[in-house]
Amino acid sequence: MQLYIVQPEDPEGNKIMKNTMTAMKYAKVSYQVIQPEKIESLKADPYHGIILYGEKPGILHQAALDRFVENGGRLIFANRFYMDSSWYKLMGVTANHNFTTVRGLHFKKMLFPGYPEVPESSNVAVHSSLKIELNRRTTDTLITAQNLPILWTNNYGKGKVLFWNTTAMDDKMSRGMFVQSLGHVFPAFVSGQVGAQTMFIDDFPAPAPDSMLNKKVTGQKMTVKDFYQNDWWPTMKKIAIRDHIKYTTVAIGTYQKIVKPPFPDFSQLDRNAYLYFGWENLSMGGELGIHGFNHQPLLLKSDPVDKSLNYVSWKNEQYMGQSIVALQKLVHQFFPKNKIKVYVPPSDIMNKTGLDALSKYAPNIETVSSNYLGTTADGSLVTEFGYDKQHPKIFMYPRVTSGYWLNVGDQYAMADAAANLGVVSHFVHPDDVLDPTRSGNMNWKQLSQGYANIAGRVRKYYPQIKSMTQTEATTIMKHYFQGKIIATYSKNIIYLSYEGIPVQSSVIVHVEEGKKLDTGKFSFGEVTKLGDALYDVHLSKPEAILQIKGDQR
Repeated sequence: MQLYIVQPEDPEGNKIMKNTMTAMKYAKVSYQVIQPEKIESLKADPYHGIILYGEKPGILHQAALDRFVENGGRLIFANRFYMDSSWYKLMGVTANHNFTTVRGLHFKKMLFPGYPEVPESSNVAVHSSLKIELNRRTTDTLITAQNLPILWTNNYGKGKVLFWNTTAMDDKMSRGMFVQSLGHVFPAFVSGQVGAQTMFIDDFPAPAPDSMLNKKVTGQKMTVKDFYQNDWWPTMKKIAIRDHIKYTTVAIGTYQKIVKPPFPDFSQLDRNAYLYFGWENLSMGGELGIHGFNHQPLLLKSDPVDKSLNYVSWKNEQYMGQSIVALQKLVHQFFPKNKIKVYVPPSDIMNKTGLDALSKYAPNIETVSSNYLGTTADGSLVTEFGYDKQHPKIFMYPRVTSGYWLNVGDQYAMADAAANLGVVSHFVHPDDVLDPTRSGNMNWKQLSQGYANIAGRVRKYYPQIKSMTQTEATTIMKHYFQGKIIATYSKNIIYLSYEGIPVQSSVIVHVEEGKKLDTGKFSFGEVTKLGDALYDVHLSKPEAILQIKGDQR
């Protein structure tokens, strides 16, 4: 397969191009960037695709694009643009009534498991689109919003066109959807999956107050400390056992706003609770990292942060460093054999200042996990997956979702990260239960059921994604990024080979509607059906030959 990305001329087109290039890099889908004039010389083939971006994609080479598709090539438009009637036949359009804005997502056909229906009342999916009408004889609509086609394919001559009638492909939360949509334009399509689920518990272990619990949480009179030990943790443990979850927990030393030395030794405070919770998790195969000596982000007074959060800044890097050393010493006293390799910034707020201090005073830290989505306006650390450019020993492995209950946006984000690179990364705090805002005013019975549903959702939709500690996931992702997935296609056959891909990883295979792969265990590995014409293929050997069975309609 050969994908050609045509360099766009406008800023919006470049933004969408960069986002989809990142998506394809994560999914191990290779591509070549070309200049528009190269379109004229491209050979048409069912496994050759051209991806166009921007407000005037390939407009000077329209006749060449037409020939390319008519002779069997595949054409992908990654965003809507204003088309006149000269494009209609190629696109499968019969009428265009100018631009409009629509909301929501309705999946007429599944792109990947787990994507929710998004109502028009939600802000998760807002589209600047063309108000068009399609030729029903030649087109196949995959996604709509308020009854308007958002994604469709059009059969044209021997080839096919895929059109995204939106500008949403510039968003991180569209990456997985873009990658999996490519499976609907080629006869067969392969993309990679890291295959890692990480489930964090932040602020754990941490000092637990002896104050009384709000009776609404459990309906019983007890202290917060007793609730954690007798209700919250046993339930979390039960869910972990049922769904084979390994927790990565990150410890806090104190909630006091101490930001200058001397940093007191808290090893005798809450000693029993630290030991109990820490050893319980470690004995279940979990991991213990660090969150902070206290819950104050590693920021200087001059660093940007949302002032309404009322954090206390640090005077200098040395004070930050001494607090990091004090926390490591505290954790080591309790768990001397535990190696601290994971750091989560308090409130996910961090920048170069904190990373400089962390790399200097905690040189064994291999992974920093903050946010994948969101804005940096409040000081949050929002990252991609991969090594930090300024601190090359630190691997960024952000979390995608959080909370004991997933709303539509959370479900969408979880599905998109899984669709893009086979990752589920989620976190909660024990005290989310105590906060009316973070708990949504739900009690523990409701929240624990919500968390159990999250774990069950992962098992239901993503059998190829296995739970592991953060350090295990980081190691696997490093190898996955360094390795190669080579897919070669011929009529009704896919040849797969791995070079350096970890055994936990797999590939997603799309075949044409009405065709199929045999499922089950084979000499090369295992094939699992995820949906109509959609499969996960897990290789136990470095090579496999997949036979695509004939038309099943």
